[in-house]
Amino acid sequence: MKQNLTIDEVISRLEAKGYSVKKTGDVYRSACPGHGGDGPNLAFTEGKNGQVVFKCHSKNCDYESIARALGIEKEMKPTKTKERASRSENTSNNKTVHATLEQASKAVSFGAGVDTRPNQVYKYNDERGRENLIVLRWDTETGKIIRPVTKVEDGYIVGTIKDRLYSLYNLSETCSKIIYGDSPCRIYVCEGEKAAQYGLALGLTVTTSAFGSQSATKSDWAILDRLAVEHGKKLEIVVLPDNDTPGREYADSLVNIFSKFKSEPVVKVVAIADNAHITGLQKFPEHGDLFDLWELLDGVSIHDIAAMIEKMADETVPEPLTACADEDDDGESDNADSIYPWHPFPVGLLPETVSRFVTEVGAANGCDPAGVSIAALVALATAVGNSRRLRLKHGWIFPGILWGMLIARKGSIKSWALAPAMEPLEQRQKEYHRRHKIEKAEYDRKRNEYMMLTPAQRRKAPPFDLKEPVLKRVLAKEATEQKLFKDCAENIRGFCLFSDELTTLLCGMGQYSKDGGNAQSLYNSLYNGQGIENERLGESRYAPLAFVTIIGGIQPGMARRCLDAKSFESGFASRFLLVAPPIKVAKWTRQVVSEEAESEYRRLIDALLDLEMEPQYGSPTVVSEWSPDGDTSVSVTTVPEFPEDYRPVLVEVSPEAEAEYAAFYDRTGIEMEELSDDNLRGAFEKIRTFVARIALVIHVTRAVEQRISRDEDPSVAPWSRKDGRINELECDLESMKVAVELGEWFKYETRRVYATWGGLTDETPRPKADGLQQRIVELLEQKCGTLSLRDIQRKLTVDKASVEDAAEGLLGIGLIERFDPPKGSRSPLVRLKSTHSNG
Repeated sequence: MKQNLTIDEVISRLEAKGYSVKKTGDVYRSACPGHGGDGPNLAFTEGKNGQVVFKCHSKNCDYESIARALGIEKEMKPTKTKERASRSENTSNNKTVHATLEQASKAVSFGAGVDTRPNQVYKYNDERGRENLIVLRWDTETGKIIRPVTKVEDGYIVGTIKDRLYSLYNLSETCSKIIYGDSPCRIYVCEGEKAAQYGLALGLTVTTSAFGSQSATKSDWAILDRLAVEHGKKLEIVVLPDNDTPGREYADSLVNIFSKFKSEPVVKVVAIADNAHITGLQKFPEHGDLFDLWELLDGVSIHDIAAMIEKMADETVPEPLTACADEDDDGESDNADSIYPWHPFPVGLLPETVSRFVTEVGAANGCDPAGVSIAALVALATAVGNSRRLRLKHGWIFPGILWGMLIARKGSIKSWALAPAMEPLEQRQKEYHRRHKIEKAEYDRKRNEYMMLTPAQRRKAPPFDLKEPVLKRVLAKEATEQKLFKDCAENIRGFCLFSDELTTLLCGMGQYSKDGGNAQSLYNSLYNGQGIENERLGESRYAPLAFVTIIGGIQPGMARRCLDAKSFESGFASRFLLVAPPIKVAKWTRQVVSEEAESEYRRLIDALLDLEMEPQYGSPTVVSEWSPDGDTSVSVTTVPEFPEDYRPVLVEVSPEAEAEYAAFYDRTGIEMEELSDDNLRGAFEKIRTFVARIALVIHVTRAVEQRISRDEDPSVAPWSRKDGRINELECDLESMKVAVELGEWFKYETRRVYATWGGLTDETPRPKADGLQQRIVELLEQKCGTLSLRDIQRKLTVDKASVEDAAEGLLGIGLIERFDPPKGSRSPLVRLKSTHSNG
């Protein structure tokens, strides 16, 4: 007795006879071969007992006549229920098992509504080469159709098996590369089989997971880790995501998976769109992948394209992998108390004018005041500039140079936080440009008039000794080395480098130098307020007291790429004051910044910009002149009319303020001795100097603010003014206390950022805090409410078990509390407790 007749066999025989088959719901229709009809008068489907049931709606042909017309033997009658029971033993997940892949493929094609063979068949085999999954792809006029077929013990089923972990694509070759290849072993991961195939054609070792960008966890990546450990190989996994949001999310999910590998691989995410300097493509298409790169580089050899991909991988900074909390022998984390909730920036510590402005900007623009505050601090520092420097003791003189970095993900409206605080500097720079345009036009007019003179006229005319006017600079947005040397030499008072996206500034470092590494050395000198010198094309530029502040925003991923291990080793990365507030989605409000707050803040910045440096005059000269009264000469002393140079006015420190700073300095030193993270220790060392700089900026701002307030109006008689005026040239205890409290806040925030992103570099020792726990705390802070564990799992793209383990740890230390899920939900709810320990 033959095996039970299947729907697929009936369809195959009908097509072989030239009949077209269409599906409506669970019913298939075609012309009836029993009487040779030409309309869709035959309906057939699978009966309750597994048999194929025919129904001819035209001639009411019986089963045997239809079967005979299809070439089916008479004994192929509907099977009994008992036979169907034996058939059920060969099914998976109650799905029909097809004997061959061709039969399964036909079933898929009719189910998908296509009547052709698939354009591509992608086979996923296990490490032994056995079929595991087959992905069928049709490219139609309306788009692509992709359907999976799973290999089971006795055949093939359409679709997938729940909870089954599928093999990776091109697994056999990938495993061979790990086992027999060199170490480190570079493996590429594409998003999709089509891109992977083109990667293989380039000669790269490429793999991918099945089912698209949202299903990375459905494939067995652990085999790569196991082989790397067994064979002592170092993996370098390079992810080439599609150029879209799902692609970036796919890359993030892979980074999270690889972070759990015991072999501790190096993981890089290469965005092809960000490598125009290598590919020469100024614009890479949305949703573009490796295949699109191949097509856009038409005419370029595959060897050259492969070399481009390899160069992108070489130049990409590795991703910092999320570290798990260390465990003691009893299995409990010894660092469970090191999770850092967000602490709001202490806006109230800022001078009154600045505090009011920051608060109103945050409320009106829907951004966290911390971002506005760091921009305002840098704006104040820029306005003070080189006019003042703080002397703590002999040889310890600090400029007010501050570098600020607002780290925020997309959607955090960085520009709305930074731009308002920098607006007065923008307006002053526009005024400088306007004046320079007028002065340059007058200079050009006089020079042209002189050049039009004949040689005879020039001999009689006074020499042309006018100097070309120089553009005064208080704000710049270009950071090439030559431009920095020029601006510093021409603007001794100093200026600010401001960019909404610091990526542009940081990636531009060393752009026109032979050795890009020298750029960090230059910036370190700028941070210290030291002299810089440059000689180019015979022209020497020298700035004895260079003064450059920096402020801008950056996304976490780009911060990791720009501030790499080399940046931390040189100390460049540690020189930034970091601010990373939780994501705050702004809601529309009619609230605006008041005109009074804006005008007072602008007036304060303008008054600080008007502070003058101390002029340095040359020595008087004594000359002898002939006296008309006789042969005797007369000595004449000539005093220089113009200063030869300028220097900062020194601000001293009161004894009380010095004692306050010394206590902070020593307290921070004790904390540094207990740190195991070298990068964090370096950041704390810089914060000790930041406090002195901030004290200078705060004190000078307080003094100028008081001077321009109504109580200090020049029209008010001196005896009617308030007592207790601030001595601008002596930093008092109140200013130093404010600086110390801000220093403590920045120490905490630096710890929090390093715990979240591992110090922004994979070279940083793994942080004590559990990175996933830190991210859960931040997510709950962003939502300001209650979330289910399922929501957390989906938003952080991590597996269920990891989220549950991290949540248990947070429950154990009392940072969060759990609620029973509402009726109909199976996922527990959690929220932050109203009070936190600082960790």
